[in-house]
Formats: sequence, C-alpha cells, structure tokens
Amino acid sequence: MGTIALSGTLTSTAAADTAVITVSIDVAAETQVGVITPQDFSKGGRDKSAPYSVNLNLPNGVHTVTLCFTQNGAQGRHPKRVCSAPITETVNCPSTPPSPPGPGAPGPGSPMPQPVPEITLG
Repeated sequence: MGTIALSGTLTSTAAADTAVITVSIDVAAETQVGVITPQDFSKGGRDKSAPYSVNLNLPNGVHTVTLCFTQNGAQGRHPKRVCSAPITETVNCPSTPPSPPGPGAPGPGSPMPQPVPEITLG
C-alpha cells in the first residue's frame, strides 16, 4: 500500500461556484475526494483558477486514475463537468516499514506531488 499525491490547477470561465472533486481508480465507480470552494478561486475577469491537491492510498501495482471536477448548474443551467485524461501510477512499496529518511527527505505519509496538467472547466 502506498500514497500518491496528485496536484494541479482547475480553471473555469463559469461562475466561481463550489467544484466537487471525484476520482475513479481502475475504472471503478467514482468517489468524492475533495471540494474546491468559491473562496479557493482566484479571479481575473471571466477567468478563474484554483489549485487542488489529492492524496490517494493505493495497493501495490499499476493503477489508472481519473480525476473529475463538477460544478452544479444554477438558474436553470446544466452542471459543468470535466475529467482529466487517465493518469497511470505505479505503486511499489515494500511490505516491511522503511528505515527513517535522512534529514529533509520526505518520510512515509509525505508523498511527492505528481503534477497533473491544468484542467479547464468550461
């Protein structure tokens, strides 16, 4: 079992409403893993952007991860939804605990973020 970290930026030209973050792992049903609140968005005219970071605990092996972001529709508009391209992650953690890391090195439970290309929500 290992932890992977995915991070990136969600951009939108829609309203800066709450965006629910869901994940599908190995084409399984989606589960909610986070929320981007309206206060998280920086605004520049019509363009808005918000950083996100998601940590996932996965068993050893090769996994396909898809992140999706959904904003509810308002005033009769349809919800807006966008998903990342599938991300392939390989987890290969030893079954015995590792020795403590050296000074300044990330330790267990401190995954290095895997950058995800910017994702745009229409």
